[in-house]
Amino acid sequence: MSFDNTPRPDIEQHPHIRKLIERQEKKSDDRNRHRNSNKEIAERQEEIDKAKPHDVIEFFCTHCQEDFAHIAHKQVETDWSNTNQKIAFYKGKHDCGFWAIRHITDKFSDPYWFESPQIARDRGEHFTDLLQPFESGYQLLFGRKNT
Repeated sequence: MSFDNTPRPDIEQHPHIRKLIERQEKKSDDRNRHRNSNKEIAERQEEIDKAKPHDVIEFFCTHCQEDFAHIAHKQVETDWSNTNQKIAFYKGKHDCGFWAIRHITDKFSDPYWFESPQIARDRGEHFTDLLQPFESGYQLLFGRKNT
């Protein structure tokens, strides 16, 4: 009797081997996450240090619904549960008495870019400058290329 023809599962699909592989991948992911978090903390701190303590910046007052330029004061807040986690922003006071903020860290979530009518006008004026050939409206504005 020969056992050569018996089906054998792939070694990597064996439950014990699969568990070992997953454990090693998790350790590798944890190591990379730790390296990346240290890098992100250093980049965030560098961004905070580069920002001027006082500067004249454009703000948007949510109370009056208008843009204004004002002297901004840098403020840094630290998370009490994780002292490595800091956020920085500029604060400026509008004539009506309301405070407006602009993000120094996490600029992608700065509400100024979504609320300001001046930014919306600028986007509308320069919309055609950023239009790509594969987007709708390109042929209407620039016509087809003669090939």
